[in-house]
Amino acid sequence: MKITNKKNEYIFLVESSNAFFLKKNFYINDNIPYSIIKKLVKSESGIDNMKSNKKSRERNERAVSAVIGVILMVAITVSIAATVYVYVSGMIGGTLDQTANIACITDSATNRITITSAGANIQWRDIVVVADNTSVNWRVYDPSHNPLDAAKSTSGATANIAAGDYIELDFTTHPGMSGNVRVSLRFTPTNTLLGSWTITV
Repeated sequence: MKITNKKNEYIFLVESSNAFFLKKNFYINDNIPYSIIKKLVKSESGIDNMKSNKKSRERNERAVSAVIGVILMVAITVSIAATVYVYVSGMIGGTLDQTANIACITDSATNRITITSAGANIQWRDIVVVADNTSVNWRVYDPSHNPLDAAKSTSGATANIAAGDYIELDFTTHPGMSGNVRVSLRFTPTNTLLGSWTITV
């Protein structure tokens, strides 16, 4: 006589009062009541279910661990990117965000180009002064006539440009010179030409 459970997972063959547990190849002694066999089937089935559930839990745990790992990696990447952005922004400072506007007037009698207005926080060291006659000397002064840097230089001038500052051209090395000298100012952080002004000698 053949006995199976509902899922057909266990098969018993009962012949001549001998019972064989075919799935596990397990021999059950003679004269074991059917109720005992049924309990064995139920017990074995429960053990298998426990093993199956354990494997399922392990797979789920591995899947959850992988998801958490990915989330952590993304969070770390975003954090690093934000830190780098803040650091670089701090190094650049506010210069690039400033509107580099400068207005000037010229006075050929004194050979000066005087600042009448300038955007906030623009420093002289960010300005390149170019005279079309490169042999002409020039120097930058504050309103109190103090030089802000060496002759023909602004790279060491840390002061902000202010109204009243002026650029004075020096023609002492060119006695008798006549004509026009054109002076241009360029804002180096954005490579922007701020304007050009002419002094008539």
